[in-house]
Amino acid sequence: GVLSAYAMAIGTGITVSALAGLAVGAKGAAMRLAGGGSRTGLVVHRLVEGAAALLVLALGGVLLGSTLAG
Repeated sequence: GVLSAYAMAIGTGITVSALAGLAVGAKGAAMRLAGGGSRTGLVVHRLVEGAAALLVLALGGVLLGSTLAG
């Protein structure tokens, strides 16, 4: 019971850390490809960031809805 919860918490922590590292690396690569501080790079960055935020919000809504539905 308790050890299983600790194992899941450690696995979740590792997964979140890996995803955060990938996100930072992808952002750096995208900024280099777009030309660093260019206006186009900034616009693309904001659009991708906004789309990712909406995706996370939608997934959270789906999880909440499925939890409430039983």
